[in-house]
Amino acid sequence: MRTPIEIARLEEARLAAGVRDIVPEAVAWAGGSMCYAGPGSWANAVYGAGMNGPVSTADFDELDAFYRERAAGEKTAVKVELCPYADETLLRGLIARGFGLSEMASVMAMELSGADGAAGGARDLGRGVGHGVGRAVDPPVEVRRLERGDEAGLRAYATLAHDAFEGGGEIPEAEWGIRQRMLAHGRTVMLTAWSGGTLVGVAAMEVAGEVAAMFGGTVLEPFRRRGIHRLLIEERVRIAREAGASVAVIESDPGGATERNAERVGFRVVYSKAAVSRVFENDGN
Repeated sequence: MRTPIEIARLEEARLAAGVRDIVPEAVAWAGGSMCYAGPGSWANAVYGAGMNGPVSTADFDELDAFYRERAAGEKTAVKVELCPYADETLLRGLIARGFGLSEMASVMAMELSGADGAAGGARDLGRGVGHGVGRAVDPPVEVRRLERGDEAGLRAYATLAHDAFEGGGEIPEAEWGIRQRMLAHGRTVMLTAWSGGTLVGVAAMEVAGEVAAMFGGTVLEPFRRRGIHRLLIEERVRIAREAGASVAVIESDPGGATERNAERVGFRVVYSKAAVSRVFENDGN
């Protein structure tokens, strides 16, 4: 098993590059990426910073200018994800600039070895047979992989994800654009889970070289506690192995359902990370 710091270096670099490629605006910053996707977007954030050495005062000035300019008369919340292996100047500088703790997360990992099972496409996971150690699901669940150009499938995927993670309502154009770029760039696998003709869950994964990172997994409330979320993890593990990744990672709220289901599949917590946030305005405050 790789050491936690080896996994962190792979994952933080993957995260910085992956988000940079799907947002409308992004620039390199302190070894990571500063990203912006419009007012209120989850992607108004900094990823992978501080992993290559100290962060300077000039770097923090650049961060302030970047997000103040894009606030455009509105208050814009910006998040910076903090890896515990980042240089200590990153956290010290963010605190000095008014950032405060907003989130904690567990980063879990699992070593992958060899190919496992048949190639992709739609696959019946309803009885938990085949790949992995999934529990039986009743009624049966079919997991499908979105193909490039499937706008209708992507719209259904995006609607369920937006309802689950953003509380519903109309999908902002910026978020829809992010989903389109995710499906188009080829490194992201997007899965939908169906039961009796109803879309009941979604999940995604980016495979970037050695590392396969799982994210965005959710199941509709009436269909939870039936093993569907775990099956979506197992299917992504299978696809990651076939794609040649050597390690899979998944991020979870500490002690949350994702952490519990990932542990059952074979993932283990390798490090914890935090996020700090600050609200920017374009008046210089």
